[in-house]
Amino acid sequence: MSLIVRRQAAAIAACLAIVGAYLAVWLRVDALHVRLADFTASFVGASIVTQGHGSNLYDLSVQAAVHASVIAPFHATNLPFVYPPTAALLVVPLVHLGIDPAYRIFGLVQMLFLVAALTLAALRCRGALTTTATALIGLAGVGTLPLLLLGQMDGLLALGLAGGWLLLGKRREFAAGVVLGVTAAIVKPHLFLGLAVFLLFRRRGRSLAGAAAAVVALAALDLALLGPAGMVAMVGADVHDASIWSQASFLGWNGLLASWLGGGAGGQIAAAVLDLAALAGCAVLGEAVRRHPERLDLAMATAMALSLLASPHLLAHDLVLMAPAVVWCLAAASREVPSRWPSHTVGVLILCWLVGNLAVALDLGNQSPAPPGRLVPLALAAAGAAGVVVVTRMGRVVQAGGPIPG
Repeated sequence: MSLIVRRQAAAIAACLAIVGAYLAVWLRVDALHVRLADFTASFVGASIVTQGHGSNLYDLSVQAAVHASVIAPFHATNLPFVYPPTAALLVVPLVHLGIDPAYRIFGLVQMLFLVAALTLAALRCRGALTTTATALIGLAGVGTLPLLLLGQMDGLLALGLAGGWLLLGKRREFAAGVVLGVTAAIVKPHLFLGLAVFLLFRRRGRSLAGAAAAVVALAALDLALLGPAGMVAMVGADVHDASIWSQASFLGWNGLLASWLGGGAGGQIAAAVLDLAALAGCAVLGEAVRRHPERLDLAMATAMALSLLASPHLLAHDLVLMAPAVVWCLAAASREVPSRWPSHTVGVLILCWLVGNLAVALDLGNQSPAPPGRLVPLALAAAGAAGVVVVTRMGRVVQAGGPIPG
């Protein structure tokens, strides 16, 4: 057995052990945990739609009554459903099963979506072992555990992100725009603001048209389900939701500034300024890829990191969106020196992924005052800054050597 095979086998074994531990924890959760998980909000939303009361989807009194019946015989404060109505529609097929089986099936489906996303992202690796090791490195990220435990939908979003990236790389612009537009609008639009800026400054008309068509179609579906009054109620629910959570609990710029300065106006203004800086970085990346399409992998991965950093509501499970981005960068790097694994670039990327996941692990449940404050925003900011520098510097090097064919 060669050294490369032994290294890859060791990486696969280590990642499988971590993922197995995640699944073991998830399988042991009790009925009370199931009813306190975030999935309950989605299940309540789906139940309201199933009962034919879609126009009242964001009526908190209606939600509270359904929530009480869903979690019985336990009692807990209502966890508001604040996602777009399309998120509730995704859970409708499971409503008749009851909360416990629905939670298990939904978690398994999200895990399969994440596996599919990482498989797509690793397609360009050479060899089955390299592909498997690369995909599992992404799957073993810390964000996978809260994704399972909370019953969140980020596995689906990761699959959409990987599919959109793959289509962009194949120059299937309109289809890529549709996939990315649906991915952004269907559940958590706030996570994709930076990616939208990236696409806008990339200035490919067909991808922008596809994204716009997808967003308009989903908005029309939302309007048909809710009606005008329901749409207004949805906005009100989002505003209310933003007011009930501690800013320091989030993992974007707002979480970092709140952990240092508190949740006052000064911290919020500073966070807003930094959010704009992150979005500006996405614009720079989009412009760089417009001129140098071969930099799509690193640029889009960096744009995703900055997009998460600028999100007003970022939590640990949302960080699984970085897994496919890291995997497609690892896959590209592994092809540079196929006779060596890990190569220098692959090793650096794996080290950065490990450091980022350490930050996520330390931030789980962290409500301690600064210093050091939130660590994930610092890791995302460092990754974003490094990515912008590398992408733009590579662009200058290529430009100095001559134009890119095609």
